[in-house]
Amino acid sequence: MQLKGCLATLLLGGVLAGISRLLMPILDSANIVMLFLLGVVLIAVRLGRVPAILAAILYVAIFDFFFVVPHFSFAVSDGAVCADLWRHAGSGAADRPADRRGCVIRLASPSIGSSAPVSCSNWPRR
Repeated sequence: MQLKGCLATLLLGGVLAGISRLLMPILDSANIVMLFLLGVVLIAVRLGRVPAILAAILYVAIFDFFFVVPHFSFAVSDGAVCADLWRHAGSGAADRPADRRGCVIRLASPSIGSSAPVSCSNWPRR
């Protein structure tokens, strides 16, 4: 099962890279990275932990190689893109308290530079 999941991860990475390359004139790099993040979430939900870890590592490499200036290189000329990648990669575990009681999620918009607290008192309890 893990081998099939890893192959599906590779296939989805190629599909996402192709779609993102077509949408590159329309979308900003922050939006393109969201497509890859969605791919990681889909892999994690459907195929499990090992393919999801592979997807996270592989999709960051694909994004860096094809969509970050200078293209077709792993060098990054803009540190903000790197910061965005790490912020989104770590947001799943770091921003969410384990027990989910009394949590406040900060929704930030990098383009505006402000954040608004959102209470999650109605968050479902386990």
